[in-house]
Amino acid sequence: MVEETKPKITKQCPHCKSEIPIDARKCPQCQSDLRGWFRRHPILTVLGVFIMFIIAISIIGSGAKKEGYIQKVGEVSRQETQQPPPAEYKVGDKVKMGSAIITVNKVEASYGSQFLRPAQGYKWINLNLTIENTGEKDQWITTLGQMFIRDGENNSYQVAVTDKVTENPTFGLDGTLLAKSKRTGWVGFAVKEEAKSLKFEYKESMMGLLGGGTAIVNLGI
Repeated sequence: MVEETKPKITKQCPHCKSEIPIDARKCPQCQSDLRGWFRRHPILTVLGVFIMFIIAISIIGSGAKKEGYIQKVGEVSRQETQQPPPAEYKVGDKVKMGSAIITVNKVEASYGSQFLRPAQGYKWINLNLTIENTGEKDQWITTLGQMFIRDGENNSYQVAVTDKVTENPTFGLDGTLLAKSKRTGWVGFAVKEEAKSLKFEYKESMMGLLGGGTAIVNLGI
């Protein structure tokens, strides 16, 4: 005689170990939510799936472009992937970057004074800049994250506290630049004493992390 197996109608709560109905979504004893993590957090689940989708697309895209190859239907063809270098400007040019206009008005090299000097083996390069906000919204300007100097050997230099900057504390460039306004001030860099072919780089967004272009101004030294 075959003994019939009755369907199970209860289960054990994983939290309080009580016997509860098998289809219970919430323990009637300890009130614990018995649904799976994904059902308890639907928004995070959708967000996670979306992020994974973006990552997968990026990996596929980078893999297709690796070594200059682009995958086509039924073939792989080699194409040039090098982009033309950005245009270079000279001191005095008005360079438009989105809704901003940047102008390098003046370049001065300095070895400081008796009381304030650059580190040994370095010199100061001071730039007088005008930044104009032509847009309808305020902009945030940060010299540390948007302004750099690069020399002919591809060394890059961030901003530094120089003699010109300390002499003109009220003519700084950092901070909020109101819509339809402009600001003129000094920014300084400490570069190697033997550095040549210096170029100023202004990034449209901080460190270029949010995209945007880069303006390059040949400083003529």
